[in-house]
Amino acid sequence: MKPIKKDSDNKTSEIIDDNLTNFYLVVIDEENVSEDDFLSGGVLEEEEEADSLEGVDDSKGSSAETLVFYLKELSKCPVLSKEEECELARRIEEGDEKAKETMINCNLRLVVSIAKKYANKGVPLEDLISEGNIGLIRAVEKFDYRKGFKFSTYATWWIRQAIERAIIANTKIVRVPVHVLEYIKKILKAKSELQETLGRNPTYTELSTYTGITLSNIYKAVEAMRHDVSIDAPISEDEQENMHNLIPDNIHTDPFDHAFELNIQKLVSKWMGYLNETEKLIITLRYGLDGKRSRTLDEVGKELNLTRERIRQIEKRVLNKLRSFFHNKRIEKGTVI
Repeated sequence: MKPIKKDSDNKTSEIIDDNLTNFYLVVIDEENVSEDDFLSGGVLEEEEEADSLEGVDDSKGSSAETLVFYLKELSKCPVLSKEEECELARRIEEGDEKAKETMINCNLRLVVSIAKKYANKGVPLEDLISEGNIGLIRAVEKFDYRKGFKFSTYATWWIRQAIERAIIANTKIVRVPVHVLEYIKKILKAKSELQETLGRNPTYTELSTYTGITLSNIYKAVEAMRHDVSIDAPISEDEQENMHNLIPDNIHTDPFDHAFELNIQKLVSKWMGYLNETEKLIITLRYGLDGKRSRTLDEVGKELNLTRERIRQIEKRVLNKLRSFFHNKRIEKGTVI
């Protein structure tokens, strides 16, 4: 592919091409499993079990037939109640291997439901399921029922991590420092948002203005997206660090922290329902709750035809409401909503 033209007078030559939209990076594409799936645990209902069987192509031979048989066998395993999970977890802590086996078997459908969301990423579904099962086993070993979370909520983190590692290991990835990966993430998000606004692909200059990233770094990030290299290629001068070492730390937090944060997000959404329309819009724009960048006081003021100071006052009042709301709910680490 031709080098990027940095000084062209033709503005259209600066436009981000559509080929870069297909750039695959697990660091960026980490939300294949939705928040709703995480909060609900992603356990398959009866109708979804049938759908999972329909998604397997029998024409692919013995491998597909084996997978169909596996899925049918899983349908025989009961879905555990929270009380049953706690009892099994307690027995597992005491070294009961039978309880461990039961906990694993009764949650294998969760692995399938998550693995299906990562299909068509270059790794066969049966391999994704196998890797997800490894994550499930790890979750069973580390689950602390005293935290109050459903096991499926906790296990989802471990299953996703195992599956994403498998995809990373089988996918070429860009050899760039972590800060450039952050640029790439922002650029791809901005590109999508600007396409909706402009009705066309944005230019580098427009991306720079929108994201606050310098043109020089825009060029570097786009160039990085054009060159695939091995995930094991070193990215530090001493060649001790590679992308494989860095990615998991950037994707994943502690699983209990992750569950806690999602519960807090759920509570904030509930709190937003108590605000009037002006307050809700100000908080949404100021903190990027609409999925876009955070807007300045001036930008919000212009949109609502209010002064910068008035926006600041309303924001302060709303945040005080939020503090009181959380205080009344006695929110602290480990709270379950």
